[in-house]
Amino acid sequence: MKLLYFNFLLFSLSLTSIFSQVGYLDNSFGTNGKVSTNIGNYIDGITCVELQLDGKIVAAGYSYVSNYEDVVIVRYNSDGTLDNTFGLNGVVIQSLGNESELVKDIYIQNDGKIILTGNTTNSLQPFYFVTRYNNDGTLDNSFNGSGIILNDASTSGIHFNSIAVQPDNKIILGGAAKTGNFWSFSVARLNQDGSFDTTFDNDGIVIREVVTGYNEVFSIGLFSNGKIIAAGNATNGNDNDFALVSFNSDGSINEDFGGINFKVTTDMGNSQNNFLNDMKVLTNDALIVGGFFDSTFDNINFALAKYNSNGELDTSFGTNGMVHTDFGTSFDDAIHEIEIQYNGSIIACGNTVNNGYTDFGISKYSPNGVIDESFGQNGFISTDYFQSNDNISCSKLQTDGKLIVCGSTYDGSKQYFALARYNIDSLTNTNDLFANKLAFYPNPTKNELYFNSSSNQNYEISIYNLLGEEVLHDYLSLNKQKIDVQNFENGVYFIKLNNNSKDMITKFIKE
Repeated sequence: MKLLYFNFLLFSLSLTSIFSQVGYLDNSFGTNGKVSTNIGNYIDGITCVELQLDGKIVAAGYSYVSNYEDVVIVRYNSDGTLDNTFGLNGVVIQSLGNESELVKDIYIQNDGKIILTGNTTNSLQPFYFVTRYNNDGTLDNSFNGSGIILNDASTSGIHFNSIAVQPDNKIILGGAAKTGNFWSFSVARLNQDGSFDTTFDNDGIVIREVVTGYNEVFSIGLFSNGKIIAAGNATNGNDNDFALVSFNSDGSINEDFGGINFKVTTDMGNSQNNFLNDMKVLTNDALIVGGFFDSTFDNINFALAKYNSNGELDTSFGTNGMVHTDFGTSFDDAIHEIEIQYNGSIIACGNTVNNGYTDFGISKYSPNGVIDESFGQNGFISTDYFQSNDNISCSKLQTDGKLIVCGSTYDGSKQYFALARYNIDSLTNTNDLFANKLAFYPNPTKNELYFNSSSNQNYEISIYNLLGEEVLHDYLSLNKQKIDVQNFENGVYFIKLNNNSKDMITKFIKE
């Protein structure tokens, strides 16, 4: 039985990445930390991204093919090269309607199957779609018989922007639906085979008005008790606010969440223009949401808010639960996705404007909403590709702490898929790893994980899954050196050790 010590092999980190400057492009990815991929004839762009357990990157978006945008899925190896084992030379192109398609979200199941949702048109009529693909990029025929759900939305207006998956593998979708002359939140639940779950509000879809006007879900999530949280926007006339509603597992309204009429709306600062793009559920069921606000209609700023699990703003975060950041050099700073590190720090990914062009813009905040000025330049990084427009649409944190961001870039003649990878944190100091000679084995493991150390110190241990959720908290010593992991779901986990003076971090794989 081979001991796998906490060295750079276990971390999948090189000395270069360990000592690289925090918050800068990772030169081991693509070319100088950036990748641009040409798919079709003119317009390509990534709208959503997920990471496989093996570290491969699955990016979904659109490409202008045969006069319309088609669905595109591209899989990259961890170094940014195309994975030729997926689709055709790493690329899958799918036409679902006879006009343009737009992918809105992606989710990779534990078995490696890929779920997409979005919208399309047939003969100028709107449709929504949900598709599932096998790990090799072929359609999964066990899902709705063909791998595709394609439903007419010309009357209902139903469309979906976000995907979550329950522990029982039922699929949750969030978006909007037309109700008379107005629009409401729509939340649907599908069985694993793609059929609508009739135990959820009788027909599998629940529609909920937040305000009289236009309401739409842009991010869907799950509380630890299985209840659903939907976050998006509510527009009444010219007033657009952040909006959140929670549902029980049967689709009924969760009356433990929200105030009047069991809903939450938030004006980020005496502004008519508040827009929520993303939400993350923390391990204690608190919520972090991100987007933008514009108080003067010509100066858009990063916006974050934090809510307690009952929907009340967490007043210990920022100012009365809210943070908005003007980076000074740009009139247009907008968050499109947020990531939560294992220590609670918040990474906000979006766009900024430099010299008249949009660039990738990334900032970092402490868990209580204070900008981390050690990150980049005064807490902010901007990245340009071709001295033209670059747009972030999505992001993901890798298991080694590096950040993947994706979107599009334009070189003056064509728009490409665009990816970049950043060193966000140095996870640990190599000298500490070798000096302590700490080891967990076997790795991978099925049932038990053993701990070995050359010292007689006691260690506090926390184990986190890829969502940042703490799944185990315990103490290890010379007298206790075994951890039972047989009930863990298969996948990659982080181990954080603390010996009262410093944190040390590694990962293991549960098979």
